[in-house]
Amino acid sequence: MKEKHESTWALVTGASKGIGKAIAMELASKGYSLVLVARSEGLLETVANEINARHQVPVRVLACDASMPETPLRIHQFCVDEGIPVSILVNNAGIGVYESFHESQVGDLMRMNALNVDAVIRITHAMLPMLLAQPKAHVMNVGSTGAFQPMPTMALYGAGKAYIRAFTWALRHELRDGPVRVTCLSPGGVWTEFMDAAGNQHVSEKNRLFMMHADKCARIAVRGMLRGKAEVIPGWHNALAAFMTRFMPTAFNTWIAARVFQK
Repeated sequence: MKEKHESTWALVTGASKGIGKAIAMELASKGYSLVLVARSEGLLETVANEINARHQVPVRVLACDASMPETPLRIHQFCVDEGIPVSILVNNAGIGVYESFHESQVGDLMRMNALNVDAVIRITHAMLPMLLAQPKAHVMNVGSTGAFQPMPTMALYGAGKAYIRAFTWALRHELRDGPVRVTCLSPGGVWTEFMDAAGNQHVSEKNRLFMMHADKCARIAVRGMLRGKAEVIPGWHNALAAFMTRFMPTAFNTWIAARVFQK
């Protein structure tokens, strides 16, 4: 019998597909009400209807681009206007650029950084007062195992995820005496549309034995977050690989990542 949390609201960015959708579905299965944020209103409505049909929980949607500087305050104001006391924030929205740095368009790189890094900072900062006002709350920032080593051909993506991981750990320490627990989700390869959008779908096929389905990743992520874990790395092979990077020279870790992500 699932535990019910009818009065508890979770806000998930990048919720229209992939890991974000799976996390939203997992939270709904536990009775959490949802605010879904993504760019496509049509996809959000489809996901909202699917969640409501399966789990009969309240779902609100907000179509907006999380990478825009004004969006975090818009998200916060939406929650205030709708009377939604968010107690779980999942910063999941993200994109990737799969190309050598010097061959990439700088505009594409800056758009990626605006979503993967800047949006996490801005949205977290905007929503923290509301979260701190709750008896118990959680923030989950979606990072990547790419945070544990440099990533040739995805150099800025990996660097951004390393930034998010460090930020998450530091914020967790700052908030340790309050009601908010902060978790970093660091998944490895997950079967989503992310790889196709980034242009490196062949990496998924090459490493299919180590890929994880989004639903399984979401179950592990939500369970770890609700237990207050500092970091969740789904899959024993991902956890082992992340652990082993501590004992290897940076040059070796970079070489291994280059082999995995080579074009």
